[in-house]
Amino acid sequence: MKKSGNNSSRDLINEIISESSGDHFKFIFKNLNNEDKKKFNEIVIQNKFSPNFLEFIGKNNLYNLFDSSFLENCENQKRRFQINSLHSIREVHLLNKIFISEGLKPLYLKGIALQREYKDVALRPFVDIDILFDRSEILKAYEVLHQKNFLDPREAQYLNNQNIEDFCRKIHHIHLVTRNGISIELHHRITRTKFFLCCPIKKSMLKDTREVDFYGEKINIPSINNLVLHQLCHFFSSDFNRLIRTLNDLRVITKNHNINFHEILSKINNKKIRKSMLLSLEVINFNNITIENLNKIRSDFANDYPNNEIILEAQKRLFDTSKKITIQGGNLFKNINKPGKVASILVKRIFPGTNSLIFEYKISKPTKLTILKKYINYIFLQILKLQGLSSFFHTKKTNHEYLKHTDIIDLWFNRN
Repeated sequence: MKKSGNNSSRDLINEIISESSGDHFKFIFKNLNNEDKKKFNEIVIQNKFSPNFLEFIGKNNLYNLFDSSFLENCENQKRRFQINSLHSIREVHLLNKIFISEGLKPLYLKGIALQREYKDVALRPFVDIDILFDRSEILKAYEVLHQKNFLDPREAQYLNNQNIEDFCRKIHHIHLVTRNGISIELHHRITRTKFFLCCPIKKSMLKDTREVDFYGEKINIPSINNLVLHQLCHFFSSDFNRLIRTLNDLRVITKNHNINFHEILSKINNKKIRKSMLLSLEVINFNNITIENLNKIRSDFANDYPNNEIILEAQKRLFDTSKKITIQGGNLFKNINKPGKVASILVKRIFPGTNSLIFEYKISKPTKLTILKKYINYIFLQILKLQGLSSFFHTKKTNHEYLKHTDIIDLWFNRN
């Protein structure tokens, strides 16, 4: 009996993640139809999983299962990641020296921190350099990179003492590009502003760190428990979509360390953070990665626990390869029965404010004429983004039905 595309893709990915002998992988793949084989190929590429996939099929002599064009795409992706990682390592060294010389305390996140968990670092390339700073240091870190001419000449210096507070209220990191084309994200918080007014885990993240040797340069990264915490939160906040690498990261960490997930959860006082972590844990468990004391976690945190419908929706998003069509104005739709809130949201959408335009377009010298030009461009883009609004109002579904079928995870997450 042939499995459905979603289940078979999950099984194939789990075979790779679990580092199996390859026999069951071969059996599953041979029984797929062409459409499901294509879906699996898309999952590998879209999830940036080529290094792991190629290592697995090479070790188990499974190259003959795949057509040459797909394997070439995987090899090209793997090669791009390797080149980018080599350039990024050099950039991290330079960045760290700059920040330390200026008395700053950078904390390196995500790929940089995770790479050392892999025996073969080629299996965990990183594309961006993610760095967390205390809120009091974020502007100085940003200004220093401009002063040292470290950034791409097209990077306008648009943040200053007058607008940094407003920026931090609206956006959770500063995105920059170096002269060598490497992306940097300077974070002043871990969680996104749309979820939390103040980040509930930033202080503990900055406090509990460890110094490691990163190819000859001493840098600070999160403790193992904070690394797990961040990955679980990232899994949720990124909607689980195209995050099979994160799934694999958590598998590698749990293999390398005796992670007490119950203890990590017990230290979290924020209900929403806890809920996001619980859902992430269930998705991990659904994909055959052992979670120590999971039954105790389910029992002790029963009031915050997701039901099976929520878990299955998250799992579905993890293996979704379709283009994500987002109907803009989600907050508008959710408050459709509250005219006052709808009016407020529409006003903010139509009149974003000068600072929002400066942040959106990185305007270094915001003259009236420049702001007007950018505002015209902004309005045009908003009209395009809101093209789904009229169809929403004309649908026969009630608002409740719409929400139920489009974002049950969001509804559960925001329910007290």
